[in-house]
Amino acid sequence: MTKLTSNLIIYQTPDSIIKLQVLLKDETVWLTQEHMRVLFDKSKATISEHIKHIFEEKELEEKSVVRKFRTTARDEKSYDTNHYNLDVIISVGYRVKSPQGTQFRQWATQRIHEYIVKGFTAELIVKRVDKTKPFLGLTNFKGDYITTKDVQIAKNYLSEDELKQLNLIVTLYLDFAELQATNGRLMKMSDWIEKLDIFLQASEKELLSNAGNSSHEDAIKKAKKEYNTYRQNEDKKYISDFDKEMKKLTKSNK
Repeated sequence: MTKLTSNLIIYQTPDSIIKLQVLLKDETVWLTQEHMRVLFDKSKATISEHIKHIFEEKELEEKSVVRKFRTTARDEKSYDTNHYNLDVIISVGYRVKSPQGTQFRQWATQRIHEYIVKGFTAELIVKRVDKTKPFLGLTNFKGDYITTKDVQIAKNYLSEDELKQLNLIVTLYLDFAELQATNGRLMKMSDWIEKLDIFLQASEKELLSNAGNSSHEDAIKKAKKEYNTYRQNEDKKYISDFDKEMKKLTKSNK
C-alpha cells in the first residue's frame, strides 16, 4: 500500500459535467472503479465485470496495472483502495464504447507527456546549470539580469535548434498516438514508452532509461545553489571593478 502523496490533478470535461481528481504517479494516471463509473457513466458492477474479464483474458497483468493507495473517503476515514492505471482505463473505455474514454485518453496522454518531460527537464537543469560558465550555462533569459526564476526553466538552457527539435518530436509523437487510437489499436503504457524511445532514436537523441535520476526538487535546489554562488562571484567582480575605478580617481586627484 502506498500513501497517496503524489501529484493529484483535475480532469474535467468541456461541459464540466464530469470532474475527477486523478492521481499521476510513475509515468501513468490512476483511477479507482468509482472514478471509472463516473467517467464512463456505467454502473460499478459493469466496470468491475469488464476489469475482471481483462485480467481473465490475460489482456493485462493484474499485478502490474493495479496498486493500492490510501485515500480519505467522505466519512473522513482512510481506506486502502485499488487504483487502475491508464492501460486498464483505456481497455475499459473500449469495452464500454464510451465517448468519454477518448476524451480522457487524449487528456491523460498529454498529462503523462508533461510529467515525463518534467523529469527529463529536471535532468537537463542538473546537468547544465554551472556557476563557472558564462550566464550559468543559460542560452537565453528575460531582462538584463539573470534571476532565480530564469535558472529554474529548462528551456533556457537549450539552443534554438534544440528547442525546434524538441517541439517537432513532441508534435510527431502526440500525432502518432492519436493516429494509433483512431485506428482502434489498443496500446499499453509499455508500447507508448517503446514508441517514444524509437522517436528519440530516430532523431538521434540520447535516451534515458526512465524520467531521469533527478527529481524536480533536486533540479531547483541545485539551480538555486549554483545561482547564489554565481551571484556572489559577480558581486565581487563588481566591487573589485568599482574599487579599481575609485583608486584611479583618487590618484588623479592627488
